[in-house]
Amino acid sequence: MAVTKEAVVFCLDVGSSMNHSLADQVTPLETSLNAIKMILQRKMFAELKDEVALVLFGTPGTANPLADGDQYENITVARMLGLPDWPLLKYVQKEILPSNLSADWLDALIVSMDLLVNSTKDKKFATKRVIMFSDLSSEVSDDQLDEISNGIKSAEVELNVIGPSIVTGNDGEEPACNVAPAQKKTLQQLNGEKLMKKLLANVNGECYSFSQALPALSFFQTRMVRPSPWKVDLEIGATCKIPVVGFLKVKECKPKKSWQISYVRNPDDKIERTCTHHLNDDAQTEIEKDDTVKGHRYGTTVVPFSKIDKDLLSYKAKGKCFQILCFTKSCNVHRYYYLGDSVHSFVAQSEYSAVALSALIHALHETDMVAIVRYAYRGGIAPKMGFLSPHIKVDREELLFSFLPFMEDIRRFTFPPLNVNKKHIPSDEQLSLMDQLITTMDLSTANE
Repeated sequence: MAVTKEAVVFCLDVGSSMNHSLADQVTPLETSLNAIKMILQRKMFAELKDEVALVLFGTPGTANPLADGDQYENITVARMLGLPDWPLLKYVQKEILPSNLSADWLDALIVSMDLLVNSTKDKKFATKRVIMFSDLSSEVSDDQLDEISNGIKSAEVELNVIGPSIVTGNDGEEPACNVAPAQKKTLQQLNGEKLMKKLLANVNGECYSFSQALPALSFFQTRMVRPSPWKVDLEIGATCKIPVVGFLKVKECKPKKSWQISYVRNPDDKIERTCTHHLNDDAQTEIEKDDTVKGHRYGTTVVPFSKIDKDLLSYKAKGKCFQILCFTKSCNVHRYYYLGDSVHSFVAQSEYSAVALSALIHALHETDMVAIVRYAYRGGIAPKMGFLSPHIKVDREELLFSFLPFMEDIRRFTFPPLNVNKKHIPSDEQLSLMDQLITTMDLSTANE
């Protein structure tokens, strides 16, 4: 299985220049912290195996393995390389403060490179990356620029810079990071940008302005799952069979079980669930689970229905099955008929079967029809119903499969109108309060 995880070192400038901005704008440090939080959240919610580290420069103290006398001063390794977790996210949110000092951002880059290379010696990563957040306003020494460039290329590390727009220095030419500057740049900052542009050109690095990076990071990254193919014959009648292969196309991503339970006062404490069964009597007598059986009400009588009864009455398929039962107009399959939390994509197994499958897909598309299918993933389980709908793109033809309910699965509930009883009719004040509640709970503009 190919390695897909990456190692990332965040190199963050917390110096004095990062805490200054125009009156109506956030500071570069605040924007950088928001970007780091978004990256961490994306990796955590996607449950990736990526590892991250955090290096701060411009700090009052010095804590890095390269520090020696006045070398690599005011640079702190705040977090060694490891999986992103809640303590790191909390540290970025609340514990990183700006300082009145500054540090050489090239020295900080060297410390980040040293940390990344030494931490990944005995591990396999598909990508190694350093992401620097800085306005490049601090003093910098360029006497080691060529050595740094060679070190980045030999270590196969990608360099990304998120900060101000880096101008090219040529009149009339667009900046490398196209965004209007928030305030007039100092001579030191322009010199730093010139040096950074040279470094990025040497290592084929990339630069992003804050206005480019934040919108791209505002969407959570999807969870990476290796697709598992399901090979089966699509049966049409007794003699026609088309070899197809199915892949999971869309599936609801559910959170980890460990995220569902937490003790708010002390999140580190482990919570254990205990389930007990009791009789419905005055003493609430506790009984074992093995002594219980499921039951269904028939009027006032509870009819027991054990697992043995269920197995005896349930039908099980003899083998895997993917058989078309009939065709119907697509308008007959209403959206609320869709069942399950996933959609599967079926394509041909070979060029020979692709001709037959393409004919079926185009016939369904031209007649606005769908195919009702009997589905059994393997033998020994109850078969299910579903439908196949055509999906045609310029470079791809496929059948999309979704589950359908049986008649017994559909429940139609009839509720009385709310305006029968006057006390149930909301007042204008109640409607206004509900409107405010919905507006307050809208998270689409939470990061603005």
